[in-house]
Amino acid sequence: MSNRIDPTKEQSWRLAEIYNRPRDWWGASAPATYREFRADCVYMIGGDGAIVAPGPAGLFLVIEPDGYCHT
Repeated sequence: MSNRIDPTKEQSWRLAEIYNRPRDWWGASAPATYREFRADCVYMIGGDGAIVAPGPAGLFLVIEPDGYCHT
């Protein structure tokens, strides 16, 4: 079974925006590549299509299907 996500267009834009934040925002947890960052994203259980993305310092970011992002 694959954990590959298939994000909406709005989620894709938000994932790119998060990945492209300044390296000092990420600190030591900065992903090496966008592909590595996307591989760490998963669907939220019971989240109706929401994606959970890794953030800095162990923080998790939830991206709703409409692109709204929250912790």
